[in-house]
Amino acid sequence: MPVDYSGQNLQGKSFKGQNLKNADFSDADIRGANFTGAILTGANFSRAKHHAIFLVFFSWLLAGMSGVLFALNSFLASLIFDSSSLENRVAGWVAIVISIIFFFILVRRGMQAALGAFAVAGAVVSAYIGWRAIKGDKKQAIIRNTAVAFAAFGGTSFRNADLTDANFTLANLKNSDFRSANLTRTCFRKVKKLDFVRPGNTYLKSFQLLQVLVTGNGREKNFDREDLRGINLRGADLVDISFIAADLSAANLQDSDLSRAKLVQTQLDATDFTGATLTGAFIEDWNITTHTNFTGVRCEFVYMRLPTKDNPEPLRKPDNREEVFGDGEFGDFIKPIVDTLDLYHNQGVDPRAIAIAFKELEENNPEANLEIVAMEKRGEDKFLLRAKTAPATTGQTHLNFKI
Repeated sequence: MPVDYSGQNLQGKSFKGQNLKNADFSDADIRGANFTGAILTGANFSRAKHHAIFLVFFSWLLAGMSGVLFALNSFLASLIFDSSSLENRVAGWVAIVISIIFFFILVRRGMQAALGAFAVAGAVVSAYIGWRAIKGDKKQAIIRNTAVAFAAFGGTSFRNADLTDANFTLANLKNSDFRSANLTRTCFRKVKKLDFVRPGNTYLKSFQLLQVLVTGNGREKNFDREDLRGINLRGADLVDISFIAADLSAANLQDSDLSRAKLVQTQLDATDFTGATLTGAFIEDWNITTHTNFTGVRCEFVYMRLPTKDNPEPLRKPDNREEVFGDGEFGDFIKPIVDTLDLYHNQGVDPRAIAIAFKELEENNPEANLEIVAMEKRGEDKFLLRAKTAPATTGQTHLNFKI
């Protein structure tokens, strides 16, 4: 039976390496608790209180230490030429004014007075840098990451923990450590201070993704070619989002709105689309498998190619613009795609060489029962070979033929 710690004071308590599957930590005070290496699959941390240290102090302190350096001041001055950002140009002009004041005081009152004035002014510019670092400015990433690392000492640790399907809704995660944690389908909806956690190499390192995880609003965002395996965007607004060549394997997209989403070459093995909306989605060469769940998907039509200026509705399905998929018909349409294996050859098209390569593939994988059902030349140097496979090996993949 799952343990119940709901509402309890667990400050500083160690749960290191424990099996806490489906445990209830809702409304608990887990500040400074140690969950390193714990099994927390399905655990409920909703509204939990986490360790809170003033991260702003650390970021400003680090920025202040560097802000008094002339090199930094010179760098800021160069920002006046950054036409893409008004904030950068303002910082650049401030840096120039500080330099002028410094040299004026140096001439009139000497080095000691000049350094004092420069230190005061540098603290003001450094506070600005600290604020930019907190807001996720990539140029201040070193300052921000170092500040987060300092602040996480003594904070709540989920390092190496298995948080598959765990729920952190409305929890305060400030200064928590998630390095090397398994965050498959972990729910971070309405979490406070998620941008102040120590993410390590998990998907939490993407500042743009954090906002979507928390708010559920990913409308018109671009996540092309990003590793998003296991993210939980259940019920999210993902209209017009772009996931071109991204990896969404094992992601939870239940009840999400993916209208007009670009799912071109997207990896979707074991992705859960239950109840999602896919109307108008672009699904060219998407990589779905028998483990991709389309139960209850709402979809009136899809496009098999990306739109162009000359062809804004390429290869619409159903073909007749007056028709739409009825209840359950999208599943019937997609099933033949799931039951085939797409093999891509990215070199010069040589039919004889491709035939030999396919024969070798067939001989090396007799259990797959490969059967060619379609061949298609794409562009100048790409060739698609679609084969029907045995149920245990169905799906889509990209494979470079060895010729």
